[in-house]
Amino acid sequence: MMKHKIFVTGTDTEVGKTFVTALLAKGFRELGHTVLTQKWVETGNTEISEDLKYHAKIMGQPLAPALYKYQNPYLFSLASSPHLAARLDGKIVDIDVLKKSTEHLSNMADILLIEGAGGLLVPLTEEVLTAEVVKAVSAPVLVVAANKLGCVNHILLTINALRSYNIEVLGIIFNRMGLNTDLPEFALADNIDIVKKMSGVPVFGEVLEHATEANAICEKILEELR
Repeated sequence: MMKHKIFVTGTDTEVGKTFVTALLAKGFRELGHTVLTQKWVETGNTEISEDLKYHAKIMGQPLAPALYKYQNPYLFSLASSPHLAARLDGKIVDIDVLKKSTEHLSNMADILLIEGAGGLLVPLTEEVLTAEVVKAVSAPVLVVAANKLGCVNHILLTINALRSYNIEVLGIIFNRMGLNTDLPEFALADNIDIVKKMSGVPVFGEVLEHATEANAICEKILEELR
C-alpha cells in the first residue's frame, strides 16, 4: 500500500487523543499494516514519553530503542504549552528536527500516526504554531473531540483553522471514553449530526468503550485516504 502520515489533533487537551491514537494503531496493525506512532513534543515527563508507552501497550508492539529519538524528539518536564516547557528546561524546539524525524519514520511504516500536543494552534516555539509544522510535513489531520457540551463549537473552530492553513481535514472521531456528561443520548447524537452537517467533514465513528471495533474505524479512514 501507499505510505500514509496522519496527524491526530484534539479540540482541546484531555479529549482522548492518546487513547484514540493507540486504538487506531492497534486497528491498522490488525488489518495487516505496519504502524509507527510519533509524539513531536511531550510535556510533563522527564524519563520517557508516557504517550508512546501507552501506544505501544495497546498496540502490542514494544518501543524500539533505535527509533525512540525519532518518535519523541522532545520531552519536557512541565506539563504546559511546549514553548514554555522548552524555555523552562533551557531548550528550544528545532522545527527541522521534527520534520526530519517525521520523514525518517514515514519511510519505515505503512502508516505513521503523529499525536499532537493539545490542539492545532498550540505554540511549539514562540514563533511557530503546531499547524505550521503539520502543513510543512503534508499530513492530513484527524480531529479527536470529546463528545460533551461545547464540543460542536470546538470542532468547528478546529476545522476552520485547518482550512485557513490549507491543511487537508481527513475526518473526525468522537470520544466518550472516561468522560462524565449530563447530556442525554439524543443531545450527544445531535452533536455528531450537526457537526457532519455544518462541517461537511467525514465522521469515522464514536469511541464508547475499550471494546469499540477499531478495525471498522480504520477501514473507513483507509477508504478516505484512497
